[in-house]
Order: sequence, then C-alpha cells, then structure tokens
Amino acid sequence: PRVYRPGRYQVDAIQLSVPEKARTEYEKGQQRFSAHDFSGAAKYFRRALDLAPQFSAALLQLGLIASQEQHLQQAADYFREALKYSPENYMALLNLGGVLLAQDDAAEAAAVNERAAKISPDDPQAQAQLGYSYLLLGRLDEAETHLKRTVSLDPANYYYPQILLADIYGRRGDNASMARELEEFLRLHPDSEKARDVARILDRLRSQMKKKTEAVRP
Repeated sequence: PRVYRPGRYQVDAIQLSVPEKARTEYEKGQQRFSAHDFSGAAKYFRRALDLAPQFSAALLQLGLIASQEQHLQQAADYFREALKYSPENYMALLNLGGVLLAQDDAAEAAAVNERAAKISPDDPQAQAQLGYSYLLLGRLDEAETHLKRTVSLDPANYYYPQILLADIYGRRGDNASMARELEEFLRLHPDSEKARDVARILDRLRSQMKKKTEAVRP
C-alpha cells in the first residue's frame, strides 16, 4: 500500500501527557525517518514507546515503517494500537484502511475507511479507499458514489478511480460509460504500466459496441 504520512503540524492530543524524554527520542526518530533510515528511526520510536506506551504518534510512525517495508500485518497491528490510544487519529485510520485493502480484508477495510471518510470527507484518498472497499464487497452504488467523489477531488488518484468505475459499469453492462472511464484513464495516465492493457480492453470494447450498433441497424 502507499504510505500516507502525517501532516507536518498534526499534534495528537494524547501527546500532551508524553514525557519530554519520550518526545526527544521521537524527534530523533523523525530525523532518521526523513533521511529514509527506517531501521534507525524505528529504534528511536521504540525507545519513545518504552518511556510512553500511549505515545500514539510513535506507534503510527512504526506502522508507516512496517507498511513501507511491506510487513502488512505488523503495520496493521501498530495502527490498531495507535487507535486504541487515539481513536480519532486520522492518519492511523487512513493507513490502516489502506493496509486492510492490501490484505484483501474488504469488510474491516470498509468499516475503517468509513470512519476516515467521516472525519475528512474532502480527502480523496479516504474517498478512494472507501469506494474500493465497497466495490470489493459488491456494494456497487455506494462504490460509484465515493469513486465519483474521488474523481472530483483528485482525478489522478493512486487508486485509479476511473478503472474502478469502469469495473462497476462493466458489471452493469453499461459499455458506453465503461469506455468513457477507460478513455479518461488513458488521458490522465498515458505512461502508466497499466496503459497498454487498458488500451487493449478499450479496443475490444469499442469493437463490441460497433458490432452491436451495426446489428441493430435496419
């Protein structure tokens, strides 16, 4: 999954009870994290947690590192622990939702992404993850709503909402809408590794639509 890092000025309220020594270790970890020294950063974040187990920001950072390294179950555990101490920690929710999707746990992903989207309805990533969760569950109308919302906020989103919308329209047999979404994807991502396959699908779809049109002509 793609890692989404906390905002620069985000301050979790629970950090107010964290001792200064733990914060110092956390800041050292942040410096190593910024330098992409993830193992070094993790060492400092763990030290911070030894001093303050409730330090949700440190738990979040360890989750981000685990996610970056594709240790998905470990990442999910860290994000859940961060949420135990800070239930409204938006970045923990968003990243947990992404990890659950990567683990194909659509049901829990939907529940988590619903919470994230409620907190920040204008974040395209939350909308994309929620839409994808609903698609995996076969809740097509709800998936369409949130994926369209994603497109309105960020047409070039990482989850490729046009491809997901095309999937919905394909399941409904709406070939014209499916073709429109695939065309839009190719316009936005002409150099994507998916572009060749999408173009091939689009060509077949257009051919089918042409044959269908010709078949109904008098």
